Amino acid sequence: MASPRHVAVAAWLGVPAELLEDLRDEVLDAIVARMEGREAAIELQGRLAEAVENYRAQAQIDPLTGLLSRRAFDTALSEHLERRPQGVTVLVADLEDLHQVNQRFGFAAGDAALLEVAARLGTAVEPDEIMARASGTTFAILCPTTGEMDAAGRACRVAAAVNGEPLLLEQRSVPMHVRMGWTVARPGDSSEALIRGPLQRVVAG
Repeated sequence: MASPRHVAVAAWLGVPAELLEDLRDEVLDAIVARMEGREAAIELQGRLAEAVENYRAQAQIDPLTGLLSRRAFDTALSEHLERRPQGVTVLVADLEDLHQVNQRFGFAAGDAALLEVAARLGTAVEPDEIMARASGTTFAILCPTTGEMDAAGRACRVAAAVNGEPLLLEQRSVPMHVRMGWTVARPGDSSEALIRGPLQRVVAG
C-alpha cells in the first residue's frame, strides 16, 4: 500500500501512487525536495508580483495628501491629449511661504498646511477635472472642458478657495496664499515641464 509520501509525490507528478511504491527513499527525498523548491519559487513569485502591484498602486497616490501623484497626473494628461491634441488647460497652484511655516512651526505644521491647501483646492475642483500634487509645494489641475478664454477666470476662482481664510496653527492665524497660473498643455508635455515653464499668472485675493 502506498505511503502518504508516495501519495503526495504521485499527486504532484500526476501519476497513480501505485507506480511509485517501489521507489527508494532517497529518490522520494529528491522528488520531495524538488517539489518544495518549486512551491517556494511559486510562493516567492506570487509575493514579488504582489509587491510590484502594491508599488504601482502607491506610486499613483501622493502619500501625504492622498491626491494623485505626478506620475498618475502625467498618465491622465497623456490620455487627454490623445483625445484633444489641440491642447488641454492646466492650472498650477504653488503654496507660498511654506519654508517660513516649517521654520516657525515645524515640519508637521508644514504638512498640515499642505493638507489644508489640498482640501481647499478640492472644494473648487469640478467633477471632470483632475488634481494632483505635482511637486513639494505645487498642485496641478487638469481642466479638460476649460478653454483658453476661460482659463484665467477659472484659475481665479480656484485660488479664491484657498486664499480666502488663514490657517490656524498652534492657536495662531497664519495667512495662506497660493500663487496661481495656467497654461495649455500640448502633446508631449509633462507636468514637470508645465510647472517649470512659463505660466499665465493671475491675481487672486
